[in-house]
Amino acid sequence: MKKTHIGAALIGLLSTFSVAQAADKLSVMFPTFTGNAPVIVADAKGIFAKNDLEVDSRFEDDPSNVFAAMQRGDLDVDIRTIGEYQMRPRTADSGTIVIGTIDRSVGGDGVVAAGDIKSVKDLAGKSVAVTINAPAWTLLQLELTKAGVSLDSIQTRNIEIGDTAAVFSDPSISAIATSQPFLSQLLAIAASRAPHVLVSSAQSSYIVDVIIARKADVAANPDKYRRFLKSLYTAVEIYKKSPEVFYDAAAKTFNLTPDQVKDSVVGSLEYTDLAQAKHLLGTPAKPGELYPVFEDLMKLNLTIKSASDALKPTDHIDGSILSSINESDLK
Repeated sequence: MKKTHIGAALIGLLSTFSVAQAADKLSVMFPTFTGNAPVIVADAKGIFAKNDLEVDSRFEDDPSNVFAAMQRGDLDVDIRTIGEYQMRPRTADSGTIVIGTIDRSVGGDGVVAAGDIKSVKDLAGKSVAVTINAPAWTLLQLELTKAGVSLDSIQTRNIEIGDTAAVFSDPSISAIATSQPFLSQLLAIAASRAPHVLVSSAQSSYIVDVIIARKADVAANPDKYRRFLKSLYTAVEIYKKSPEVFYDAAAKTFNLTPDQVKDSVVGSLEYTDLAQAKHLLGTPAKPGELYPVFEDLMKLNLTIKSASDALKPTDHIDGSILSSINESDLK
C-alpha cells in the first residue's frame, strides 16, 4: 500500500515537471527574403529550443494572408517592413504592435530596369512589374514622386516576388521592383536585357524590417516574446562572429547554397543586433530613430491611399521587451 502511494506521488511529480518544461509555441510568417534568416538560424542551431520555444516558421509573401491569420489568432509573429505595417487593411484598432527589428536594407531591395531605362522619368508610359506593398514598390513610389512622375503614367503588373526572373524575361516589362535573393539572381541571368539597378535601398533609410506581434498576446505572455527576441539576436551574434556558419545554417531553407546566401546579404542588408534594435525602437521617454521613419512613411501611405488610418508611432512601437534584454543574455 505504501509502495503504491509513493508511485502515485512520483507520477504526479513527473507530470508537474513535464508541464513546467513544455516549450511555448510561436507561429511566425515572413517573406522569402534572406533578411529574415536569423529566424531560420535560431531554429537550425537549437537557440529557440534552448530558450524553451517551439517555433513554426513559414514563408508567406502575400501580406493580406498574413494579416488575416494574425487577426484570427492563428499567427503570433509577422515580419514586414515598417512601411508595409501601416498599409491596408491594418487600422488603429487591429491590435498589433512592433516589438523589435531584424534587419535594415542597404541594397537588398530595389528596382531593376532594362538598359534603355536611364532614370525613373523614363518609366512614364512603360510597364513595371511590382509586388504591391513590397519595400521596392515603396521605394519606387518615393522616387517617382520626387521626380514629378505621376503614378498614373506607368502601367503596373502585380506579380509574386518569387517570379522575378520569369517576369523580367518578358520584353514588354521595362522594370521590376524586387528584393534579394531575386535581385542579384536577376542581374546575373538576364544579361540580354542589360539589367541595372535603377533604385536601391542603399540610398534610403526607410526600409527596416520589424517584428510584429499581437498586442494582447504580448501583454499576456511577455516572457515568451522576450525569449523569442533573445533567440533572434543570439542568431545575429552568430552572423557577426561566424558568418560562414550562419550562411550554412540558412541555406537549405532558402533553397540556396551558402555562397548564394552570402551574395544576397553582403552589401544588401544589415542584420540589426540588440543594440541597434534598442536604438531604433527607443523607449516612450526617448523615442528611437524608427519614430520619424514611421511618421514619414505614414504620410506617403496616406497620400497614395495605401493606408486608411493615420497610425501613431507611440501606439504602434513598443521597446519595453527589448529594454529588458541585456547583451549577457545572448548566449
